[in-house]
Amino acid sequence: MNYTKAVSLLILSLACMGVAGAAPAGKKKTTPPKTATKINACKPDEVRRIATEVATLAGANAPTGATRLAYEVLCGSGPQSEAAIQAGVTPTIAHYDIYGSEDKMVTTELPGSSVHPQDMQAWNVIVDMQDDIIYVRYNGGAANDYDFTLVFIEDVWRIMTTSTFRP
Repeated sequence: MNYTKAVSLLILSLACMGVAGAAPAGKKKTTPPKTATKINACKPDEVRRIATEVATLAGANAPTGATRLAYEVLCGSGPQSEAAIQAGVTPTIAHYDIYGSEDKMVTTELPGSSVHPQDMQAWNVIVDMQDDIIYVRYNGGAANDYDFTLVFIEDVWRIMTTSTFRP
């Protein structure tokens, strides 16, 4: 998918949102499993599980690039992770603030530089794909859940949107 086509898909998704602020068109409304214990994304078994799921969804489209970008966001820290993320994010991203049971949503355009590594502070990761877009959703350790999307643009995986799910 080229950058122009990806931006057009994003604009179409935003245009298709309902007045009540439903999730973007084609995106599943998923809820992370409620578990008594948090599973940190950066534990070796979880790193392998997440990498396998992301690589499987990426298919033949540069799976190593997709898994590295997901890893750097979830588990990265420091300047090297920051540089890897900035190299893999679009110049501007759409950020969705979703309140309650996803019945109210505020969309903001942010610079790509607003995406940072989570410094190993990501738990209960869910990986999903809709309309050729990989969604990575996680808990940041507080009441909020977050996600970011990976979109294959001009032979490279890019972060194109982020979301915050607020109770």
